[in-house]
Amino acid sequence: EVRRTAAGHLASLMGGECAPALAELLKDKNEGVRLEALRILARLEERSEMPAIVALLKDPRGNVRAEAVETLAKLGEASAVPLIAKCLEDKSDYVRKQASEALIKLDDRSVIPGLIDLLDHRQSDVCFNAAKVLIHFKEKSSASTLLRHLKNKSPYVRAEAIRILGRF
Repeated sequence: EVRRTAAGHLASLMGGECAPALAELLKDKNEGVRLEALRILARLEERSEMPAIVALLKDPRGNVRAEAVETLAKLGEASAVPLIAKCLEDKSDYVRKQASEALIKLDDRSVIPGLIDLLDHRQSDVCFNAAKVLIHFKEKSSASTLLRHLKNKSPYVRAEAIRILGRF
């Protein structure tokens, strides 16, 4: 708690000059400290520590990975789009949800081919998070793949496919 509070005070006093110190805090063993450092870097719109932020996409804690995704989106970091797209397959459903929202915010159509491939993913929520991004891009070519989900044995999958197709 002390390190997390100190990070906030440091940012208030020094602004962007504290970015290297915040980058060090991204390596802290305490996940709350890592989360707070990410939030401060996003609030400061500090892009100088991108490698340290990107490294947290592999953090063992899902909420840290999700916050890293959100930070990259807030910073508008287009170079991170392919890495964020990979997060659509993260083991954490929260990370997957944050990744779909980040891709919508970043609005980079280069991810469309990969998203279409994810429509056939074995995990239905991976498929549907990809579909949400494709809807944002109004990518109608994905509809034929979604139509196959109308025959899925899971009522949840069928209902979600209907809901998503209705948004096209």
